[in-house]
This record gives sequence, structure tokens and C-alpha cells, in this order.
Amino acid sequence: MFLTTESRLAGKNYNALRVIFATVTLEAGNHIKTYPVKWDTAIENALSKLHANAMNLGADGVIGVHVSTSENGGWVSATVMGTAIKFF
Repeated sequence: MFLTTESRLAGKNYNALRVIFATVTLEAGNHIKTYPVKWDTAIENALSKLHANAMNLGADGVIGVHVSTSENGGWVSATVMGTAIKFF
């Protein structure tokens, strides 16, 4: 199982199973110093969830992985999405 930001895999034959995503939101508090660590944790956890979602579909990998982060009132959020694929 792999995750990549590449939108295509040259020379490989595969079917797109479906677009999948995962979101993780964590409380960061009111201290700006905690935000980078919380964002890293949120991104890592969201990528782990994306990986698990792909595994549950029987995918061989996820292409076109995109990470988006946001902050709102002491909370940080990371959303990752990509296309689960199966080689043939």
C-alpha cells in the first residue's frame, strides 16, 4: 500500500476505485507555539485514516493525495483526500 501526490502512475495499469478522504480535528488551545505540533499530529492521523480507508476498499494505493489544513478558534484540522486505485 502506498500514498503519493502524483496524479498518474506512468506505465502502470490500474482502475480508480473511488475518491476517499479523512479529516482529523484537534484542540490546539490559545498558544500559537502548540499549533505546528498539533498540525503535524492532525496530518499524520488523517494520513493514517486515509491509508486504513484504502485498505478497507482493497486498494493497492492512493494517488493524487492532497492535504489541507485549517485553524478555527483554538482548533486545528487536517483533511487529506486522494483516489484509491487497484492494479490489474
